[in-house]
Amino acid sequence: MLRRRWLVPLLAVVAVLTAVTAVVVLRSSPGVPRTTTIPPGRPAPTTGEVQRLAGRWVRPDGGYVLEIRHVATDGRLDVAYFNPSPIHVAQARVRTIDGPIEVFVELRDTNYPGATYRLVYEPRDDALFGVYTQPAVGQTFDVTFVRLR
Repeated sequence: MLRRRWLVPLLAVVAVLTAVTAVVVLRSSPGVPRTTTIPPGRPAPTTGEVQRLAGRWVRPDGGYVLEIRHVATDGRLDVAYFNPSPIHVAQARVRTIDGPIEVFVELRDTNYPGATYRLVYEPRDDALFGVYTQPAVGQTFDVTFVRLR
């Protein structure tokens, strides 16, 4: 009997230590930022590379399509998002901060409550690189969009 009394508390301690270790490792993992914000910057101009954002972009890892229809002078974007059906875009904007062109897209729809893309345009590759955050499941992913030709 004495042997069994310590087994349950020991298993509880092991479970707690495992959970704490998992949380620490996930929060300190380099590569995928857990919180990413686009700092305040000036609205994007409507000429040059910012206008090159217009077009259809696809995520090769899943076929998700981001269609940037128009870039407004105040940095707002007219955007549609498909998976493969349309998903409501609550807001989308572009900003330039010390050079990089940054795109922010917030989705608000069934299964997409406040999901966001924070992307940076890389003109050399003509691609968008960044982070997709899905708060409904508490996950963040590195993503890439390439232009559909």
